[in-house]
Amino acid sequence: MAIVDDGRLVSFGTFELDLDAGVLRRHGRRVPLQEQPARILSRLVSRPGELVTREELRQLVWTNETFVEFDASLNAAITKVRRALGDSASAPRFIETVPRRGYRFLADVQGLPTEPGASASSPVALPAAVAAPLAASPGTEARQMPLDVGRARRTALPGVVVAGTLLSAWLLSSGPARQSAAPLVRSLTVQPFELRAGEMHPNLGSELAVAIGRRLGRLHALTVKPWPAGATADPRALSRELGVDARLSGAATRTGQQLAIALRIVSTNGERVLWEGAVEVPVSDLMWLESQIAQRVAAGLDVPMSGKERAALARHMTESLDAYQWFLRGRLHFERRTRRDLREALAAFERATASDPNYALAYAWVANTWSPMGYFAYAPPWETGPALRAAAEKALLLDPGLAEAHLSLALALGFQERRWADAEAAYHRALALDPNYATGHHWYSFHLQTVGRYDEAMVERRRALEIDPLTPMPNVSLANLYSAMRQPDRALEAIDRTLEREPRIWFARVIKGQALMELGRHHEALREFLEAERAAPDNFMAIASAVDGLAATGDVREARRRVAQAERLARSTYVSAFDLGLMRIALGDIDPAFDWLQRSCDNKEVRFASIGFHLGVDPIRQDPRFTELLACAGLPQSFARAGAHTKPR
Repeated sequence: MAIVDDGRLVSFGTFELDLDAGVLRRHGRRVPLQEQPARILSRLVSRPGELVTREELRQLVWTNETFVEFDASLNAAITKVRRALGDSASAPRFIETVPRRGYRFLADVQGLPTEPGASASSPVALPAAVAAPLAASPGTEARQMPLDVGRARRTALPGVVVAGTLLSAWLLSSGPARQSAAPLVRSLTVQPFELRAGEMHPNLGSELAVAIGRRLGRLHALTVKPWPAGATADPRALSRELGVDARLSGAATRTGQQLAIALRIVSTNGERVLWEGAVEVPVSDLMWLESQIAQRVAAGLDVPMSGKERAALARHMTESLDAYQWFLRGRLHFERRTRRDLREALAAFERATASDPNYALAYAWVANTWSPMGYFAYAPPWETGPALRAAAEKALLLDPGLAEAHLSLALALGFQERRWADAEAAYHRALALDPNYATGHHWYSFHLQTVGRYDEAMVERRRALEIDPLTPMPNVSLANLYSAMRQPDRALEAIDRTLEREPRIWFARVIKGQALMELGRHHEALREFLEAERAAPDNFMAIASAVDGLAATGDVREARRRVAQAERLARSTYVSAFDLGLMRIALGDIDPAFDWLQRSCDNKEVRFASIGFHLGVDPIRQDPRFTELLACAGLPQSFARAGAHTKPR
């Protein structure tokens, strides 16, 4: 919203408020609000994220000569404000009650003046509590869509009837609970919610757990470790392995058009119920469920929060149920990560953005989907690179405080455009916005590995694993880092731990095979490569690895057959030139190898950037042409010196 000439018109969510006239509008239509409630709202809105005391409001609205029952009158005025906004005292999106002290305005606000007489045409500053990353953006309105009054009244307290009737058996099965888990819980994991509700999206339970965990994980006073995707082990054992104080679980029951979620926090030691609560929403408000649950859990844990953290916890990413359902479908396909599923995920995320053009998180996931499609060469770089960059920039235009979007931009700037310094700045921004973003630390580690800064890469890799110790890919990437540092024994140890838990990850087989190759155990390596090829028959990273293993074990004829087949295919469709170059190196065909690698560089293939540390290019490192390839990728020339890359600095 543009700032008007006098600088006194502000907006939050779908509302506009004239601070001087006390006039409230929604979608341009005036919302009835009496003078005293309007003055109170204006004061709260003018100081978002800050505590406004009850005494201050008394002095604002009632003079010393006015004789009223102050507490009752103020409570009544706040109730009228909440009714006008469609807000709820139990799960607030706009006005939070600070018991016995006052009130705090939670939502993002656009257009506040910085000082009296501030220029209306210049950007205005928000108080520190809600400054970046919560700076107002065109996507704010979509994220802050309030419930109407009827819906707000249907949001349940922990003792609501629905929790006692529909879900009583689940809630009572583990004995009495504490009113507050605060003295006991400083670290938490969120187990996928159980769905006892027909006609709901199949991954709603897991996505709620991920989203709630991400929200709670941004609170400085609480450590949240992600539940490993698809984990089937005993939840009690997983909680112990994660090393957290407690586990949050939930069970959803649908009755007609109402959805009730029973919540429970259980201690890791002793499996004692520490806290229980419930949230009930209309099915049509499904897209707002994660913020309501996160707020309820944070209140139950009595977590200390800043005003900025409270506002972030209450934010909504979309007001469109259709967009949210397409987003859920996209996440379901993305987690499978096959070529076909990534295409399905991309289509679903794009449908989400079509349903809600202000859905910044959906644009970020459009970008995040293009990234693995480029890395695994499921689509040509001239398609993936521009699309990734455009989606990341759109997400940032809508929400400059979205860590996922800054990460997407970093991936585009680094691996697609080789602007390594600019990429590093984007990683720093993403991690400043969300220091507990394990995926951000994971990719920043790989960035540092790519440019040869192995010590720093190991620090980031350890940080990713500290936050998310059981998810497979950070552990696979730890083995990859050891391999880049030419420490095959440690790489093998790390990858075996991962494969013991997740034996079906084909990329892990490739990394294990590379470590075995460096140890001279070529036949064992070939078995791993062939296993990876069987699991991903259309992936040329796996095929190139198999060619390397076949050549090393003496089956050159079969290796050449596969290379010839791949090069024939490359005449009619996109095949990774980097992988074709690796195949030629494995066969000792050095000149054709350089031709393919130069083409890979010219096309800006993502994996060409790994030329600095990749074991497969070791035979050509001292060739003078190798320095030209490094220059093409913007990588340090030290990678061309034999052994220079093998030890961390």
